[in-house]
Amino acid sequence: MRIKKGDKIKVSEENNYNGRDMKWTELPTRKVILSAGTKLFHFSDNKVSSFAPIETCFFDDFDNYGHTYVVELLEDCKATEYHTETRCDLSHLEVKIIYLGERRYRNKKTFELNTKDNRIKVENNYIVKEILWET
Repeated sequence: MRIKKGDKIKVSEENNYNGRDMKWTELPTRKVILSAGTKLFHFSDNKVSSFAPIETCFFDDFDNYGHTYVVELLEDCKATEYHTETRCDLSHLEVKIIYLGERRYRNKKTFELNTKDNRIKVENNYIVKEILWET
């Protein structure tokens, strides 16, 4: 399946994403509940046609390189923060994922792209509903 900017990406057992390629060694800094409507960003070295229903690493902005995906939470989500990254389990979470294209530069606070149907404008909006614990 050929993925292009603006395509919706699903979470599925049948996926081409093998998961992380390095060991996670960071210690958690806090556990939170993120509100529905929160947008998170995922980056990968290769295009992902669908995400695995596993714990996945996200960031609250797109100050990074690689193939970029925006993930909008369609329901509240328990998440664990590790300094600059947030991890959510996609196995039981309703999300909308859109492929934004490949990022080759940093520090742009708004990511815009044209699709056939509409113009997508993504701005940072990390919404913590509740802090469950903090270190």
